[in-house]
Amino acid sequence: MVGLIAGSALWLTSGLSGSSAPGLGRAGAALLVWICYVAVLTMIVVGLARSVRPSGWDVVLAALWGGLAAAALSQLLALATRDAIASALGPSGQAWTSALAAPLPEEIFKAVGVLLILAARPDSRSPLCGMVLGAIVGIAFNGAEGLAFSFAEIVKSASLEPLWSDLLVRGLLTGLVTHAGLTAIVGAGIGYLFAPEGRSGLRQIGVFAALLSVAVALHALIDSPLLDDWGIGGVVVKEVPVAVAVWFVGGRSRSEHVRIQRLRRHSTRN
Repeated sequence: MVGLIAGSALWLTSGLSGSSAPGLGRAGAALLVWICYVAVLTMIVVGLARSVRPSGWDVVLAALWGGLAAAALSQLLALATRDAIASALGPSGQAWTSALAAPLPEEIFKAVGVLLILAARPDSRSPLCGMVLGAIVGIAFNGAEGLAFSFAEIVKSASLEPLWSDLLVRGLLTGLVTHAGLTAIVGAGIGYLFAPEGRSGLRQIGVFAALLSVAVALHALIDSPLLDDWGIGGVVVKEVPVAVAVWFVGGRSRSEHVRIQRLRRHSTRN
């Protein structure tokens, strides 16, 4: 996992350091702003997760996976498939390219980080812990996407003005709910998959598959051209189902976490 993160960091760095990269000062400012964005929101998520406290190392791994490995793998797959999908859709359907190309690979690549962390942490295997780690992965992934967009727009404008609008729009209004929320939903499914106490294997697989499907479907909705005429407002409206799903899955995950803790305490006494 660490090796893949390191390799992804090198690949992303080489991509951002080409001839079209912004000036060193502007590039450094954009990088610093988005790193602070990820760090602050990660601390907020960890602070809100009162009953689940991932180790500091797990938090760092989740953030690095989302911001480096998942972002790099998603970009590589997008480079390999986006043009083919757009060509298959034809001129009239190209607006749907992102909705068909991005959701499934992005949600899978982000979920792999949560899966690898929980696989190595038996004591942390619960839907609620999966949600927390998933949210951190999603926050970092959104930070990486925001940085990439900011770099591209800073090059065009030769100023830092696009950075602040990207931070507001992509960082808070649109991308945050999309990536943090959806990866939290999938993370809950992974946590449920890894928590064997009192549940059948078939049910665990079914819950995970259902939550992954919900996340992919909601991601496709957000990336679709529906309500594009409304501008940012349209994206915010499409994020409402994500917020509702996070609220519902979060409530069920808290109940499941309490049940798992009781079973583990009972098992320890015996």
